[in-house]
Amino acid sequence: GKNAIVFNIAESTQNTKDEREREDDEQVVGLLSEISLPANHVNCRRLGNYSEDKTRPVRVTFSDTKTRDQALKAFYKAVKETPGKVTGLHA
Repeated sequence: GKNAIVFNIAESTQNTKDEREREDDEQVVGLLSEISLPANHVNCRRLGNYSEDKTRPVRVTFSDTKTRDQALKAFYKAVKETPGKVTGLHA
């Protein structure tokens, strides 16, 4: 598929769902820019129900599988080069 799952992105402390979703989008765009990928045509959604005491993973849907594969490849390369700096991303 066109999805990847991102782990360990801090849960937003905003009050409304829209504000939390906007903050999630910003964090994913930041993660993608860290690995030098454009964040156009991606859609983000937290998995599971909101709870103040846990961090839910984020499903990122890319425009196509080629873009998703490029993101995964760039992510794993970044992790290898700078361990502990980049958040978990899995297909």
